[in-house]
Amino acid sequence: MVMKDRFSAEKHGLISTKREEEGFTLLEVVIALTLTGFLLLMLSPTVFNLQRLLFRENEAAIVNRIQRLIYRKLGEILGNAYLYPFYDGKVESFSGEQWGFSLPVVTKQGLARAELFINGEKLIARWESYHSDEENDEPEMVVLTNQLVTSAFSYLDGKTGVWRNAWHEDYYPRLVQFNAAIEQQDGKTRALIPIVIPLKVGQEDGKNL
Repeated sequence: MVMKDRFSAEKHGLISTKREEEGFTLLEVVIALTLTGFLLLMLSPTVFNLQRLLFRENEAAIVNRIQRLIYRKLGEILGNAYLYPFYDGKVESFSGEQWGFSLPVVTKQGLARAELFINGEKLIARWESYHSDEENDEPEMVVLTNQLVTSAFSYLDGKTGVWRNAWHEDYYPRLVQFNAAIEQQDGKTRALIPIVIPLKVGQEDGKNL
């Protein structure tokens, strides 16, 4: 009885080992590959749509980052505007064109002249100190974006309420506006939200002196 059970166990083990060595049948492999292909076929539109969604979200994030950067830098420059009280020609007042503007500003290093201007596809901020003692000191420059397609500055005359494309008056504009569009990675053009920043100095009504 013991020998019979032992023989049966060994026989069963041999059979099991043999089955394990045989692996999958051709039919099982074909079925598995078919199911895998069918599953991938069903998932491919979902994966494609997910990729498109992620790409669009990334593009939107880039546009928002550029928008915030320009808004912050424009606000910083105009927020530090300085009204020079003399007409001795040592410090030029605010002047602007469609492609950019410049004005005296107060910085941690003292009085400086700041510019924000368009150069091709770039929007550049530039500062140059009036009190530099070094002849070789170069102005500080920052490229805010290099994706501009169409862009322009305009200036609101507080006296007339009219927007101008250029400013060469002996008083400061009430508002400075920047309109632009940028080119995205997919080649499409996207307009930025117009940025409007007030000037808090040089206003004749006395509210923002």
